[in-house]
Amino acid sequence: MRGDYEARRKRFIAGRLDERTSNIWRTIEKNEKHQETQNGILLTTYTLAETNKTKIRNIQWVGSGVVSIITGVWLWYINRGGS
Repeated sequence: MRGDYEARRKRFIAGRLDERTSNIWRTIEKNEKHQETQNGILLTTYTLAETNKTKIRNIQWVGSGVVSIITGVWLWYINRGGS
């Protein structure tokens, strides 16, 4: 009788270990899938940030050119005697 109890207990513990192992692997797979999604979002965000940085740099470059031209025209107009 005692041996039967021990055998059932061992089978129960082995079953619980199998269940826990399955749960752990399922959780790891979910975490890996979530991490892949997050990495995709981060890559997209980084790409957009780089694109925006380039656009801002171009706007600054054009803006400084326009200011230089307006200043040059204004100085030319002042120096030629206009008011």
